[in-house]
Amino acid sequence: MFRKPRVAIIATGDEVILPGRSLKAGQVYASNLLTLNAWCRKYGLDTWLEVAKDNAQAIKACLKRGLETHDAVLTSGGAWSGDRDLMAMVLDELAWQKIYHRVRLGPGKAVGFGRLEQTPVFILPGGPPSNLVAFLQLALPGLMKLSGIRNFKLAQSPAILKETVKGQRSWTQAVFGCLTVENGIRYFRPRKGISRLKSIAAADSLLLIPEGVARIAAGENAMAQVLA
Repeated sequence: MFRKPRVAIIATGDEVILPGRSLKAGQVYASNLLTLNAWCRKYGLDTWLEVAKDNAQAIKACLKRGLETHDAVLTSGGAWSGDRDLMAMVLDELAWQKIYHRVRLGPGKAVGFGRLEQTPVFILPGGPPSNLVAFLQLALPGLMKLSGIRNFKLAQSPAILKETVKGQRSWTQAVFGCLTVENGIRYFRPRKGISRLKSIAAADSLLLIPEGVARIAAGENAMAQVLA
């Protein structure tokens, strides 16, 4: 028997606050945090949410609280390796056992995974598309494995491309979209919009274009992951 893992979800940023509080100038709600929490709850995982300020000591303290009573840690933001990417820097300072950091997946390249005090830690980038894609493709299957479910995959649906989509030579490209049925035929239409959050919120599926595939033409068959 496997117990559902308890997951600590930590977002970083001086400007980030939990919903329920009044926004001040320059502040934003922790949308990534709530999205990750919703996905974890969907699969029955117990969660604890926290926001850490953009300084090393605050992040260390937050990680310590999360590690004390949880089976896995998800972090959002600061995952790259620049001067202001404090989560990656703090974990290196704490000598975490890094398994990987940065992968050929776009959006989502900055994702990392390792162990800190023997607890699995997934670090996710802060941009909403990168955050969600990295979580769905790498972190969620890992959390499901902790739950006793091996080889976890999101539900998939065959579909015909309504529009041509472009891939990348050097990484797997993820495209958010919507599945529709017309005359008994299921189609995948990529989401396009000015707002990344609105595009993601309106999407019900995700298409992965394999690394090295330059394009998949409209009218061709594809297999989309179902997000709804």
